[in-house]
Amino acid sequence: MIVLYLNRPKGKGPLLLRINSSCITSDVFGDVGRCDCKIQLDNAMDLMAKSDNGMIIYSMNEEGMGNGIFNKINSYHLMENENLSSRQAYEKMGFTADNRDYFYVCTILKYYSINDVILLTNNPKKMKALTKNNIRVQKRPLVTKSRKLKNYLISKVLDFGHDI
Repeated sequence: MIVLYLNRPKGKGPLLLRINSSCITSDVFGDVGRCDCKIQLDNAMDLMAKSDNGMIIYSMNEEGMGNGIFNKINSYHLMENENLSSRQAYEKMGFTADNRDYFYVCTILKYYSINDVILLTNNPKKMKALTKNNIRVQKRPLVTKSRKLKNYLISKVLDFGHDI
């Protein structure tokens, strides 16, 4: 995990928080045609810069929704050749569609005595994990506008209950 921290909010206001899983295909290679990871991270950093507060918890070991880079690349093959969603592709390979765990995120927040956040995400699983660990969460979806990603975004809503 890597923690990037920009100022603590003045007073009792919540901290802007982005929990971001590694995505080598977009973070390193700039691929924005298969996922919205880079777009969401960029949007979160813009919001934090404007408000002069925030934290990004970047998880290095959660590539491909926690299933690993090798399996992520294999899922792309299934998605393209068998017209499957990412959830369907991972499940066909025998994996849980989203194998990520947010225990360490909650541990980091407790370490910094952060118990009130505005969570910059579309993922309800992240919100549930924080709430379960007694962290007050306001959720702020990150809007992705991309015709190229239309089917991907629709599958995130249908398969995972994401807000778009």
